[in-house]
Amino acid sequence: MELKDNREYTIKQAMEEIGQGLSCRAAAQKWGIPRSTLRNRISGTQNRFAGHEAQMKLSPEQENVVASWVIDEEASGRPPTRRKVSNFAGGILNSNGDGGFIGKRWIDGFLQRHPGVITKMAYHLESPEAHITSP
Repeated sequence: MELKDNREYTIKQAMEEIGQGLSCRAAAQKWGIPRSTLRNRISGTQNRFAGHEAQMKLSPEQENVVASWVIDEEASGRPPTRRKVSNFAGGILNSNGDGGFIGKRWIDGFLQRHPGVITKMAYHLESPEAHITSP
């Protein structure tokens, strides 16, 4: 989320300057943000992520738990598959008593929201490589 965080930081800086007396037009030009975005934020509009938070299956805190689990599993040498990540998230969802299920495209959105969680292509080891890595 570094890119999104950077954009939100820029918007926040522009809004602070507007609060200090800079015009909306000048702040938009200085920070490279559309004037309409600044006007909307000043009037109370939320960013897209915050606006859709209530529609998400898992809360941001729960998604952070999933992201931490994926990173820990990868660090342990057991990178989980997309299906395992979805099943883990579904377990969290069901533990809340929601009774819902994680959709098949949820993992795509999850990976976009958590760019620190990267996917790796799995491949089969050739016989000599498998022999070297197996005890």
